This record gives sequence, structure tokens and C-alpha cells, in this order.
Amino acid sequence: TINFTSAYQVFVHSTNGSDSGTEFYGTRTKPYGTIQTAITNAQSIYPSSAVEVRVAEGTYSAAGVVVDMVEGISVLGGYSKDDWSLRNNDPNTTLYETFLVDTRTSGGDDIYFNPNRAVNIGAGITRNTSLNGFTIILAKGDFNAGILCLGTPTISNNKILGHEQADAGSSHYQIGISFSNSTATPSALV
Repeated sequence: TINFTSAYQVFVHSTNGSDSGTEFYGTRTKPYGTIQTAITNAQSIYPSSAVEVRVAEGTYSAAGVVVDMVEGISVLGGYSKDDWSLRNNDPNTTLYETFLVDTRTSGGDDIYFNPNRAVNIGAGITRNTSLNGFTIILAKGDFNAGILCLGTPTISNNKILGHEQADAGSSHYQIGISFSNSTATPSALV
């Protein structure tokens, strides 16, 4: 079991959250609506601090990268949409399942260096940053990865699902995690 503790938490809810308005969002009672807005704002509000972005069950989708990881900001799915104290990050169950979906239907240049991907993890990301508790759905383009990993994060308790090939003549390549120029080792994948 991995225990995540930090001084700061930011909350995201797919149906009750909001990314607009003049009030401060990201609290339990006023969560953000998208994960990337939560990451971006956490980076500016809590610079140089460890932050957990806690994501309630539901579907978070974009025609492109859904989560672009930032060093020191861990992204944790599997929270109940009704009670933030309840969490299930077991990828073998559907309780509080939290989906990251790349909705693109084409594109991706290369399976290892520029695939379509729902999660982007840059070269500066270390083991101090975690991605935990998600079901990641690959795009339907030609070159797809659930996660493009250039750094050495902690990736745990996630499930990555692909699609069947669209037609027999297409060059449809899928991979769960593409490690490009990464020094990540299997011990970083828990």
C-alpha cells in the first residue's frame, strides 16, 4: 500500500467542478472541473511544494493530452464523487473508477516519440511525483500510448485500455506506456 501525504490538496470533480469564476476553486466544496486546470493552478498557488490533485470518479476527456504532469504535483484518482474521504485505487474493480480519455480519432506520428497520449510525463518528472488510481483509455489514431513517459515518476494502480484496430489496412499501433529517453526502471512502476 502506498500512502500519499502532503501539506496541500487540490480537488477535481467532473460534474460538480468548475474552472471559471472569480471564487477560489480546488477545495472540497468548490472543486475544479478539469485535472489540467487543477495542476496549473496548484503550480502557481503552491510553488515548490508537494501537492496532491485528488480526482473524483468520473470521465475526464480531451482531444489530446488530458494530464500533463508537473514535478511535485501527484495526480490521484479513485475518490468517491460524494465523499472525499472514500477512495478505491484498485485497478481491478470499478468502484469510484476514474477515466482519462484521449478522444482523438487520428494522428500520432510515432509510437515512441510522439504518440497520441492521455498522459504526458516530461523529462524533469521524478519519483516524487505520482500518477495513481486511473483507467486510461487510448485514442483511436494510428500511434497511441496511454502514457508517454520521459521522466522517472511513480506510476501505480492504473489500468490502460486500448481499442481494436479500425480496419485491416491501417497502421494502428498501441502501447500502454511509451518510455522515450527515460531512465525509469520497473521499480518505479508499482
